[in-house]
Amino acid sequence: MATSPARPKSEKTRRKLRRTSRTKPSTPEVLNAPRDVSFPITMVGASAGGLEAFIALLKALPDDTGAGFVAIQHLEPTHESALTKILSRNTLMPIREVVDGVAVEQNHVCVIPPNKIMTIRQGILRLAPREEASGPHHPIDGFAMALAEERKSTAIGIVLSGTGSDGTLGLKAIKTAGGITFAQDPKTAQWPEMPANAISAGAVDFVLPPKRIAAELARIGRHPYLMASVDAPAGGDLEKICIGSLEEYVQFLKQKITQANAITEKVFGYSPSELIGQPIEMLISENLKDRHAGLRKDFFFDPRTGPVGITREIEGRRKDATQIQIEITLGYIDTLDGKLAAAFVTDITHRKMLERISETSRQKSSALAASLLWAQEKERRRVSRELHDTLCQQLASLAFDVGDLAAQTSPSDVAHSHLRKIQARVVKMSEEVRHIGYQLHPSELDDLGLNAALQTLCDEVSKRHRITIKVASNDVSEQLPLEVASCFYRVCQEGLNNIVKHSKAKRASVTLIEEYGSVALSIKDDEVGFRVEAAEGKGGLGMIGMKERARTVNGKLSIQAGPGKGTTIELVVPLPLSV
Repeated sequence: MATSPARPKSEKTRRKLRRTSRTKPSTPEVLNAPRDVSFPITMVGASAGGLEAFIALLKALPDDTGAGFVAIQHLEPTHESALTKILSRNTLMPIREVVDGVAVEQNHVCVIPPNKIMTIRQGILRLAPREEASGPHHPIDGFAMALAEERKSTAIGIVLSGTGSDGTLGLKAIKTAGGITFAQDPKTAQWPEMPANAISAGAVDFVLPPKRIAAELARIGRHPYLMASVDAPAGGDLEKICIGSLEEYVQFLKQKITQANAITEKVFGYSPSELIGQPIEMLISENLKDRHAGLRKDFFFDPRTGPVGITREIEGRRKDATQIQIEITLGYIDTLDGKLAAAFVTDITHRKMLERISETSRQKSSALAASLLWAQEKERRRVSRELHDTLCQQLASLAFDVGDLAAQTSPSDVAHSHLRKIQARVVKMSEEVRHIGYQLHPSELDDLGLNAALQTLCDEVSKRHRITIKVASNDVSEQLPLEVASCFYRVCQEGLNNIVKHSKAKRASVTLIEEYGSVALSIKDDEVGFRVEAAEGKGGLGMIGMKERARTVNGKLSIQAGPGKGTTIELVVPLPLSV
C-alpha cells in the first residue's frame, strides 16, 4: 500500500522562497491601504479561563511563522481588558488591541477588545457593538465563520481551554472550507469543555497541548508549500506566486492511497479499486485516527532511510467495521512525482491474542505466587505463635521445676550439680526456640508495629555479626496492612543477610520513611558492595523472592550494587487510601 502527498503544479514552484517582510508599519494599516491577502490567518479562541493556554501557545510560537494571528477571548463587557498587555510579555511579535478597520498583518497578533463582536472582510477586521442576547455569547464562532468564508484554505482555527461550546461551529466552518483546525488536548486544559465539544463534533484535525500546537504552526510556516517566491525579473522563468498556499499543505497532510495489492483485501476486506484515492485513515480505528495522522505527517517531514523503516503497532478497521491488530512498517521511494510512502501491513491479531494469553498466564502465576507467599507468611506467624505461647512456656516451666529440685539438694551433692546443668540447658533451649520463632515471624511486628520490629532486627544482626547499623525512620503508620509490613520486614531481613554474606560490610544503614502517600525502605552498606548475581538463589528469599514480595503489594524494588561501589536496596510501596 502506498500514499503520496499532493505536488505543486509547476516544478518552478519547488524552490524555497523568501517570506513577506515582517517590518511593522509606522501606523496601523487602514481600510483602503494595499495589502497581501495570501498569507494564512490563525484564529485562537479561548474563554476567560484560557489565559494560561494562550500564554503557553505564544511562548512556544516563533515570531516569524509568516501567519497573522487573531486572539478571541471571552471578556467581561464592562471592564477594560488587560489581555493585550499580558500577552505582549510572552512573545516578540507585535500585539495590539483591534480598532475598527485595522488589517491583519503577518507575524502580528490582533486582540479583540471587550464588549465587541468582530468579523473580517478582505483582510480587514471590523468591529460592532456586542448585542444583548438571551443565550450564550459566541464571539469565537462568529469570527471563525467569517474567517472561513474570507480565507478558505488559508484559514487556521484553534480552540483552547474554556467552558461551553463556543468555537465548535467556527472550527467546522474552517474545516469545511479546507483550512486546518486544532483543539487543545482536554487532558491539558484547565477548562476542557470547549475543546472537548469541538472534538466530539468532528470539527478538529489535530488534538494537541498548546506547545505542540505552536510547533505545528511553526512547521506549517516552514514548509516549502507555503513559502512565497523570490522576486523574478520581468519576463523571467520564475513565477512570483504562493504555491497553492495552505490548500496544498492540507492535501499534503491528508495523503491518499495510490496503490494497494491483493493481500490488502484479505486483511481489510477492501478491494484495491475501493482503496485507491481514499484517505489512509479509513483503515485506522476511529479512536486512533488523529494520532496516526500526526505520526504519518512526522514521517513525511522526516522520512527515515534503510530497509526496515519505522514499525508501529496500531488498531486497524476492516470494511465490516471490525477491529484488527496490525503492524505497519513504513518506508519511502523517491519518484518523479515526489516521495511515495510504502506501508507494509501485517495482521498481528493472532499474535496479539497469544500475547494476551501469555500476559493473562503471567498475571495468574504472579497472583498464585502472591497467595503462596502470603499463605507461607501466615503459617510462619501461626507456628511462631505456637512456639512462643506453648513450647517456650513449657520449657520455662521445666527450667523452674528443675531449679526447684536443685534447691532441695545440698550444694555438695552430685545431683545438685547435674540439676543445675540441666536447668541451664533447658534455659538455652528455650532461648533457641524463641529465636527460631522470632525468625519465623517477629512478635513485635504484630504487637508494636514495623518501626519496632525493624529496630529489633537491626539490633540483633548488629550484635550477632558485629556490624554497626544506623536505623532512622519517621512516624510510619502503625496501621499498615500486615502483608505490607511483612513485606518490608522480609526485604530488610534478606537485604541485611546479603550484606552480611556477600559484602563483608562493617557499617550499614536502614531508613524507613512515609511520605507522599507511600512508604519507602532504604538499605545501604559502607561502599564494599556485592554482585547481585552472587546473591541470587543463595538461600533465604534471594533477590528474585524479594522482587516477588514487592510485586504482591504493588511495590517497586530496586537494587544497585557492585564491588567497591556499595549496595543500595530500595523498596517503595504505595499506601492504601484507608491508611
